[in-house]
Amino acid sequence: MSIKEEIHGLTDEILTNLERLVAIDSQLGTPSEGKPFGEGPAKVLEEALKIADELGFKTVNLDNYCGYAEMGDIWEMEYGKGQARAKKSLVLPDILILYRLVETGLMIHSN
Repeated sequence: MSIKEEIHGLTDEILTNLERLVAIDSQLGTPSEGKPFGEGPAKVLEEALKIADELGFKTVNLDNYCGYAEMGDIWEMEYGKGQARAKKSLVLPDILILYRLVETGLMIHSN
């Protein structure tokens, strides 16, 4: 199976996870304790990291300013603060694709 076919095979999974994110109103809100950009951005960051965690990534939330998911020592994808709407369509598919490529043996990484 080609890489293109492998990636195409992830379409449903990618769309399902994106739906989980776009369902959350992530507009900049009123800052509160532990939520420097308001409730919405904190919720979407939490959900994005939950998805990455479900895929087996080590995830880190940096006080709701931003978070990231790690794959071994060399792969790191960031999901940042005010970029919730712009980046969720880029980062999670990237994470899913990288994960699946490594899982299927089409891409090798070092730990």
